[in-house]
Amino acid sequence: MATETRQHTDPNAQVTIVIAVIGAIAVMLAVIVLQGVYYRSLERENQKKVIAEAPEKLTRLRADQNAKLEGYDWVDSKKEIARIPIDRAMEIVVRDMKEKKP
Repeated sequence: MATETRQHTDPNAQVTIVIAVIGAIAVMLAVIVLQGVYYRSLERENQKKVIAEAPEKLTRLRADQNAKLEGYDWVDSKKEIARIPIDRAMEIVVRDMKEKKP
């Protein structure tokens, strides 16, 4: 049998560097894309859960405030102080200012 000699050579440094740079760029791009996907889904969930849907307590508070602004009621019946709808109150103020009443 003939003796076979194998020669081992060192890896090509330039090819190794190119592959490392391409791999690093690929990893950085993957991180940037995944970060974008994460922040987009986070914003969607925030919009859906926090911004788009008013909490029940806030809805009730707004309804109560609108009822006070748009309805008649006694503030102090002994002193005959009443609450009237805000639109009507503005009409009265404008009328009184035209008549120059204090």
